[in-house]
Amino acid sequence: MKRISLFICLVLLVLASNAQEKQKRKPIGEAFQPLELMFYNVENLFDTKDDSVTDDKEFLPTGEYKWDDEKLNKKLQNIHQVVLSLGYPEIIGVSEIENRGVLEMLISKTAMKEKGYNIVHFDSPDQRGIDVGLLFNPKRIKLLASKKIPVKLDGSGKDDRPTRDILYAKLQLITRDTLHVFVNHWPSRSGGEKESEPKRASAAKVLKAATDSILKVSPNSKIIAMGDFNDYPSDKSLKDVLSAELDTTKGDKALYNLMGWQMGPDKGSQKHRENWGFLDQFVVSNALIFNTNGTFTKFNQAKVNRLGFLLEKDARNGGEIPFRTYGDKKKYIAGYSDHLPITLTLHIAVPKSPKKKK
Repeated sequence: MKRISLFICLVLLVLASNAQEKQKRKPIGEAFQPLELMFYNVENLFDTKDDSVTDDKEFLPTGEYKWDDEKLNKKLQNIHQVVLSLGYPEIIGVSEIENRGVLEMLISKTAMKEKGYNIVHFDSPDQRGIDVGLLFNPKRIKLLASKKIPVKLDGSGKDDRPTRDILYAKLQLITRDTLHVFVNHWPSRSGGEKESEPKRASAAKVLKAATDSILKVSPNSKIIAMGDFNDYPSDKSLKDVLSAELDTTKGDKALYNLMGWQMGPDKGSQKHRENWGFLDQFVVSNALIFNTNGTFTKFNQAKVNRLGFLLEKDARNGGEIPFRTYGDKKKYIAGYSDHLPITLTLHIAVPKSPKKKK
């Protein structure tokens, strides 16, 4: 009998200890909910109308790609399929869109309309009319402010044509936390990686100045820079100019590149010849990683989404390649994009509603 009593006491002690441990891990009165972010280079989302201000001749019904309403509608449905498969993220950054109109069509002509996404967009000076944009769910997020940040190239290249602006949005979450979001599409590697490197360094300087100005006022600001940076995490523009730290053990840096630890063979969001790489990335401020109060994320919660329907066999180089809108020799194959979407999960502490007394 004494042995039974002793056993019961031990069980009660273990249960009590476990309960205390759970209380330590989750603050009383708070519940952490996920908030999903997505970035996607959608690859040439153009409308079918001629814009007299930009060079969009290729993507017209009479143009080189024979871009018509049927192909546009297919493209919109494809993008929606991706968004649906990723659970309708609350914040979606996009690049390679022609204008605000194509984002309005993406929402109105697909089931995204039911989610009520709001749009942030500004026309940029890119000669082809290529812009970036932001969609967000107004039920969980409030737009406090937004603006475009021009990227002035340093003039180191002979053909320094105007490039895409950086989009900035100041968002308020349901926890009343402020989130600073930058959507980027830096200059391409056209003309050669080394030859075009100064252009991306110029974009990095602009983004660095913008994040520094926020952190100077409030060092614990929560910042996310997402986009197609057209450079890899270890390249000069990101590692040295932007100073986006790759080493996740260093807790004293201002910015961290969440794709840095993932680099390796056959890993990435885009494929150039036989090599995969991370051109699409999330860069976050220190407070989002090392301050787990309120809103935070973890190093391993940024990822490339290698959904099966987004890939096809790479007949030229082996393995797989993103399933593009146009294949070799500009043949229409009705695919998705030459990039894969990336996502990031945030954790937000939402106060529990007090239970009503019966």
